[in-house]
Amino acid sequence: MSTIPDHIQREADRATGEATGDHLYDVTFIYHDKDLDFVVQAVRYIEQQQGLRIYYRHRDSSGPILNNMVYSIQNSCITVAIISQNFLEDTLRDYELQLAILTAVKHGQGCLPILLDNCRIPATLETIETHKYCRSTEFKGLNSLVKVHLSNVRRRLELQRTMYTQGETAERTVADVHRQSCFPHPLSQRVDTQALKGMIIHEVWYLLFLIVFHIKMVTRGLPEGKG
Repeated sequence: MSTIPDHIQREADRATGEATGDHLYDVTFIYHDKDLDFVVQAVRYIEQQQGLRIYYRHRDSSGPILNNMVYSIQNSCITVAIISQNFLEDTLRDYELQLAILTAVKHGQGCLPILLDNCRIPATLETIETHKYCRSTEFKGLNSLVKVHLSNVRRRLELQRTMYTQGETAERTVADVHRQSCFPHPLSQRVDTQALKGMIIHEVWYLLFLIVFHIKMVTRGLPEGKG
């Protein structure tokens, strides 16, 4: 029996997710390698309790590190960042956290920072709600945080999709009126130039970040495989 190459299957899954408005993963965990045991136990508990589609790189990644990092975050409804002192001292993990935050801001996805062992709050997260957690604590509390955060993000994304669909319907209606109208000029439409300008600036900023992100990763000479 033939198998579908990973990159082809991923593209098929991504296309299916875009067509249905869903994400390939419910949750992506980002973390430092030294916190892997905590992540494995947390993921196992949450999957048993909620049956979520969860990604973490030591189990689910294949291919180049950078590709997997960007792919998993952009294709998850929320990203759970397990932040420890080791995490804060790792440049690659810092880039990963920034990418998760920017993706959340740009696309409306969620970023849920979990601070382990009372580590300091990094400057990147000063304006974002964080949650402290002890390694020795049962995972019931973390499971509840993920459940609530995921539910809130899903509701927000559903509202955005509804508004977008309604907007498309309105645009089609206006276009039909244009075609059927006997007026020599199209009907005037008000354009919020400030909002449009803000959207363009935000898009450029996000693209520049990704470009710099890729350049820094390449210059570090990251090996192929799991990160």
